[in-house]
Amino acid sequence: MIIYSSEFRTHVAKIDEQHQELIDLINIFDSVEEGSHTKDEIEFMIDRLSDYIVIHFSYEEELMKETGYPESEWHLNWHNGFVAQIHNLKKEFLKNGFSDECVSILDDFIEKWVLRHIKNVDIAFGNYINDYNSRNK
Repeated sequence: MIIYSSEFRTHVAKIDEQHQELIDLINIFDSVEEGSHTKDEIEFMIDRLSDYIVIHFSYEEELMKETGYPESEWHLNWHNGFVAQIHNLKKEFLKNGFSDECVSILDDFIEKWVLRHIKNVDIAFGNYINDYNSRNK
């Protein structure tokens, strides 16, 4: 279980709210490893998490355009890579069916990627947005 803390804060209210929601969804997905969910329930959780990530990425990408974020191409590559990897992992899950190993790989990828992305990419973006907002008051 991941506990949302100050290390994940960008100090951009809506992004921080969305990160909290993402972490909550990841924590729900973590419960899958306990083996108490059906294939349909796992697929629903994957879809729910994927759908929310698209909403979150769309918000960030719109903010990048509005503010002229100079690292937007690099940031978008992170987003596109994640979406492609989730799509591939879900396809693999649906092809091979439910297995604890498959769910564990998917969960591990999601958790590590999201946390690494927040800490290494989104916090830098948040710093830029906060500076941008300070300059343009």
